[in-house]
Amino acid sequence: MAAVTSDREQPDRGRLQERDSLPNPVTLFDYYLRVLDASYIQFFQERVRIEEQ
Repeated sequence: MAAVTSDREQPDRGRLQERDSLPNPVTLFDYYLRVLDASYIQFFQERVRIEEQ
């Protein structure tokens, strides 16, 4: 229980540790979906920034 508490207290520990602790395919899919979502948002924000220059 202490390990779970410390993981919640430090959300920026790294995505690899979070991925390794995922117990089933549904949560693994959810993790990759969040990573892809963040990547696409970052890509389009960068594209808008470049086009505005």
